[in-house]
Amino acid sequence: MQNNMPMSDDRLLSKSEVADRLSVHPATVDRWTKDGRITGKVRIGGRVGWRASAIQSLIATA
Repeated sequence: MQNNMPMSDDRLLSKSEVADRLSVHPATVDRWTKDGRITGKVRIGGRVGWRASAIQSLIATA
């Protein structure tokens, strides 16, 4: 039996990808993350990304 449920989008987006999706400057992504407006920030080694599902949820509630 196939599972037709959509999978959550847990890809990691770069700061510039988040900024593009939210139509803001990349510095705003940093500020909103620090202020708690954006969640889903993940640090892996020296790289930082944001969960696509968290950004999509933010867009959906805006």
